[in-house]
Amino acid sequence: MRHRATQTSRHHLWRYFVLVYLLIAAVSPVHAQSAITIIEDKHEHTFQGPLTFRLVAQAEHKIDSVKLFYRVSGQTAAHKVDLDMDPDTRIEIVHTEDMGAEENYQPPMITLTYWWVIEDEAGNRLKTDPISFVYTDTRFEWQSLENDQVRLYWHDQNAEFGQNYFDRAVQAATDLGTAFDVQSPNPVVIVIYNSHQEFMSVLQEASSEWTGAVSFGGSGCIATELGPESWMNTVSPHELTHASLDQIARPPFGEIPRWLNEGLAVRSEGGMSVEERAALD
Repeated sequence: MRHRATQTSRHHLWRYFVLVYLLIAAVSPVHAQSAITIIEDKHEHTFQGPLTFRLVAQAEHKIDSVKLFYRVSGQTAAHKVDLDMDPDTRIEIVHTEDMGAEENYQPPMITLTYWWVIEDEAGNRLKTDPISFVYTDTRFEWQSLENDQVRLYWHDQNAEFGQNYFDRAVQAATDLGTAFDVQSPNPVVIVIYNSHQEFMSVLQEASSEWTGAVSFGGSGCIATELGPESWMNTVSPHELTHASLDQIARPPFGEIPRWLNEGLAVRSEGGMSVEERAALD
């Protein structure tokens, strides 16, 4: 009889634990978040033009707050947009950023990541999963090659052209990693434009006319115009070094001093020429 009583007590104890678990699950954050449902989440862009985000969501209670966040992937700071809306159980949000405006400037082919934070009048809150996309220069049809070190884009040239410059960039990245025992956390993006006019059109208005290649600080992205073979042989490793160092030396470590950054980039070219050394003697 004692044995049966013990079994009965254990059975009641088990039912108690199951009941407690169900009560906890009923008020957990996961359940609260499920009260808000995403119906549609889309984006589209035109390079240096409109970047449009569209959200459709519904909830049991009126949604009264929607915030949009977006940033360059790999960076910590995000741009926040508080969106005006009339509270409702179903909301449709369309927000457009003018990427042609100087304050919104972004270089071509970087990866942007965005997400939404939605709240309703009952206090339920939903942060959507981040969505990433490449901010493509939509004026051209691009080809690309990529590994864990480099992502190269080119247009209106054959596959051999792309493979040639991709191999050079990979070799430069490998040499940099071997020399200093470092590697960029993300592939360095290299975009080759076929003319000086094309190249200058992607830069900010204050850029110097003589510029032929640039590393967009903090983005891990390089843009260059297609130049003579001898120049391309030096500009690729030079700018790749800048882009790699920008990704490696981030907060809380601070920036690499400009003289050291430039010195390492020149070293990646193969060092100073005979004429440059003579000028220093």
